[in-house]
Amino acid sequence: MKSKIRKIGISVLIVIAISIIALLVNIQLTIYKYEREMRDYLVNTKNYKEEEILSIKCELSKLPQYPVYVTFKDEPNVTYVYSRGGYGLWYQFPPQPGYSNYNHLEKN
Repeated sequence: MKSKIRKIGISVLIVIAISIIALLVNIQLTIYKYEREMRDYLVNTKNYKEEEILSIKCELSKLPQYPVYVTFKDEPNVTYVYSRGGYGLWYQFPPQPGYSNYNHLEKN
């Protein structure tokens, strides 16, 4: 009886561990996918050159769930925030206040 309960307990722990690992892997794959798609969007749709982009970083958040932060070489102190919308569209959030001459502000 004890060995049967022990086997069930171990099985439950294994299922929980596998579920947690699968969730973490899914989050990392989504982050990688959004960073790659943002780079493709900027280069292929908005016609930026790879050299103009300083960094693209995505992370898990509450809202939006996966914001993508983009910094350009000519404005290293400004971070533009994008979010993936419906139908595969990207939306840019208004940049931080206090600076008025944005070089990469999109008209939504």
